[in-house]
Amino acid sequence: MKSGVLRKGIGFVLRAVPVLVLVLAMSSGGSAMDRSELAKVLKTIPPNGPFAKYGNVTKRTRAKEAGMDPVVFPHWGHRARYTCRVCHLELNFGMKRGDTGITRAQYLRGRFCGACHNGTTAFGVQAGADAQCHRCHMKDTKELDKRFEEFAEGLPLASFGNGIDWAAAYNEGSIRPTNSINGEISVPFPEKLKQPLKLGTASPRSDVSFSHKGMSNSSGF
Repeated sequence: MKSGVLRKGIGFVLRAVPVLVLVLAMSSGGSAMDRSELAKVLKTIPPNGPFAKYGNVTKRTRAKEAGMDPVVFPHWGHRARYTCRVCHLELNFGMKRGDTGITRAQYLRGRFCGACHNGTTAFGVQAGADAQCHRCHMKDTKELDKRFEEFAEGLPLASFGNGIDWAAAYNEGSIRPTNSINGEISVPFPEKLKQPLKLGTASPRSDVSFSHKGMSNSSGF
């Protein structure tokens, strides 16, 4: 319960930051240069909005054509079970929404979502008495948001993304995502990437330290 309250508090602060920055900038009567710096700062602010909705992909076009509610794909639910390479390398999902052009017919042939949603590894996508269309096609995300809060409870906190520190969760054993659905593989980590990478930005006091090793442990890349 405690981590859930903290996560909500962090989410509120992150949503308030852009507004506060704009208010301060507007009330200062700044020059054109000030506005330019403001634009740079805003670019460094993580996407805002509730943690539960961060990373969710909503697919409307084909669902609407079929007279169904849109499909909502939650990255967090899959991220805990599989590393990034499973979906984006083995199953060939594009990194940008709409790039893949997946269809229900492909699911039923065992491609893309159908590789796991076959009624054995995960709930099936076939029509019939046991159909669970509502698990993907949603009028709203209230139930999904509730499931996220239950899932995130107790996981390491982060002040960005969906409020979960995935690398820390992996390192402490809270999650154990598999690297392959075709048989576990070992992904060697390049020696030259073991040192954290320091990234400078155009905005003041916003340098970033990025750990390839920390992320690779939980992503599989």
